[in-house]
Amino acid sequence: MKITLEHRFKGCPPICEHANLPMFKSVKELNAFARNPVMVKWFCNACYHYHAWFKTPAPSGGSSNTSREETIPPHIAALAKG
Repeated sequence: MKITLEHRFKGCPPICEHANLPMFKSVKELNAFARNPVMVKWFCNACYHYHAWFKTPAPSGGSSNTSREETIPPHIAALAKG
């Protein structure tokens, strides 16, 4: 039996093998799952689901006045362009 994230983490959405990101059937489903801001959302032509690249939380929490670099990695930008 192939062990997937759905088997290891209850409630985890399936993972797209092409994008290596969670798969959502709709933008509404994606927004219901996400708790942090999204930088980019797109429809994947490999798995026919929606994906999102989420902002990285600050290392010391939201009130620390610090942040991580907020750029979209090139491989994600290429996928989002389709």
